Amino acid sequence: IFTILEANSPKMQPGVKKLIQKVSSATISVYNSVLSKFLPTNAHPHYTYCLRDLWKVLKGLLFAFYNQESTIDSNYLTRLWFHECLRVFGDRLAISEHRSWLTDLLIEQCKESLSYESSSLNEKIMFVEMTPGTYEEVVNFEKLTAIASNHLSEYNSHTSKPMDIHLFRDAVCQNSRMLRMIKQPQGNALLLGMGGSGRSSLTRLAASIAEFELIEISASKSYDTGDWVDDMKRIIRMAGIQRKPVLFLFRDSQILRETFLE
Repeated sequence: IFTILEANSPKMQPGVKKLIQKVSSATISVYNSVLSKFLPTNAHPHYTYCLRDLWKVLKGLLFAFYNQESTIDSNYLTRLWFHECLRVFGDRLAISEHRSWLTDLLIEQCKESLSYESSSLNEKIMFVEMTPGTYEEVVNFEKLTAIASNHLSEYNSHTSKPMDIHLFRDAVCQNSRMLRMIKQPQGNALLLGMGGSGRSSLTRLAASIAEFELIEISASKSYDTGDWVDDMKRIIRMAGIQRKPVLFLFRDSQILRETFLE
């Protein structure tokens, strides 16, 4: 982690590179704590963590390094690390007590390992790409909501199936999290929620903002494994050979056979 971060941090201010080693150690410490605290259960089978989660935190930091045009200081790096850990380790936590425990753990790590204290560190912290060439912390939520609303209006003006949705705060935050996930290499997510909660609509909006082509299968009674294989081949050719940015949206109602998940 340290070697990769150091090799990809040319925009950091003098002295900030010394913080990278501490960030690497803090990430491993958080990972070990989360791994021992949250185990998969019947109620929370998705509480599964592995070494790939360390790489996901690293990818989030590198994404910021590549997209941030201004010089990176210690304050930015610390708050960015706090945010990326929340996204990777915290977004799958379904209970408020679990999220609070993780937030307290990250605050403690910032204080003890990174020598940073601030009352503004909480689970609501959010970094987004508000404009090209930036990956900044949201300090004006009204501005972020206005940007998302403009993208929604643009989407509705270019589609035959416009979406009549209200972008309240949680919806905007969820859309921002999905947009972050989509723009990262091999980004993927399992979206849990009740039917009609906006999972599909926000996915479409995020794909439109990221300029990804969204693809779904046309599942019908006659749709079989052969059709599934053909669709997968088509998507892989688009993403791998034609190098097109593709987002595959797969609903639980489209799992007609268990082999689709293999």
